[in-house]
Amino acid sequence: MKNLKKGFIPLVLLIIAVAAIGGGSYYYKKSKNKASDQNKRAVANNVAVSVDTVNLKTYTNQKLGFEFKYPTVWKLKEKIDNSNKEQILNVYASNTEFRDGQYYWALDPAQALFMLTIVPMDDVKGIYNSRKNFEKNFNLGGIVATKRKTYELTDGGPGSGVQTGVEISAYKNNYLYIISLGPPAGFTETFDKILSTFKFTKPVTTSAGKSDITTSVLGNTLSVRKGEKVVQTIALSQDAISALGVVTGNVDKFITNQDVNFDGHNDVGIFSGIGYGGVNIFYDYYLFNPKTEQFEKNSILMGLSNTQVDAQNKTITSTYKSGPGYDSQTYKFDGSGYIKLPVVPAVR
Repeated sequence: MKNLKKGFIPLVLLIIAVAAIGGGSYYYKKSKNKASDQNKRAVANNVAVSVDTVNLKTYTNQKLGFEFKYPTVWKLKEKIDNSNKEQILNVYASNTEFRDGQYYWALDPAQALFMLTIVPMDDVKGIYNSRKNFEKNFNLGGIVATKRKTYELTDGGPGSGVQTGVEISAYKNNYLYIISLGPPAGFTETFDKILSTFKFTKPVTTSAGKSDITTSVLGNTLSVRKGEKVVQTIALSQDAISALGVVTGNVDKFITNQDVNFDGHNDVGIFSGIGYGGVNIFYDYYLFNPKTEQFEKNSILMGLSNTQVDAQNKTITSTYKSGPGYDSQTYKFDGSGYIKLPVVPAVR
């Protein structure tokens, strides 16, 4: 298969679902990593590869609410793609190494790939509608799903020719789940074991605003929901997301939820930047308006670092490293707005 140039990846990613519908398959990018010669010969002769299906470890995504188990000897990578509006989450599990940013592979017949793609339903209703008439012939974690064969024609390497795969589609919690398995030959037992452990759990959403208002982040968008309905979206800075991931390794810290204007409703702080080598982590605050049920950016509470909220004294303190010590800036809430108190310099 011809190599895809790096610059084409976002475009290909955007049309992946359409290609899946029309061509009956997801496209895979050729892996340069090879499994052992023993495994290659076994699969080529249609002999089941010996894979440990007893010693498993669990992948859990609390935010979206699902988990599954996979062999401990396999590699797993989670990747959120921020290059397009679909904000696709990909989770890969494979018996061989794979490169960061690798999306589609022309698989070596001895290389097993479990690829889970999750897309918000709000962005892919057309894709879902095209699948909802497929035969509902599979149970995925208690959810009725579709399961069908897919085909891919490759033109090079040990896996050249027509390769068959399996695609499973399911809908849960306002997301479309698409699982691609390939190639199944020699790995049927392993894939069946992984799928049998797939479980949907209750999503851990972060409460904000009123009790029925929740926020969640996927890709570069903060979605505000009232029940199942999206009532507001806030675009997040890709630079900020990248910076936070480098420093903390965990984008879950992108959003904070606390009542910063002391009205009984949680407000959201959205990560906006990093300073002093990762010591100062800055947030911009959006205050919840109970009348409109929207979060409104506050012009005063911008770029607060290492924020501390004192509900008793109704103050917000921003502490930041400056030189050898730390300075702090406190804001007093008087019931209608914020009063900026004098800076408290650090003892140096």
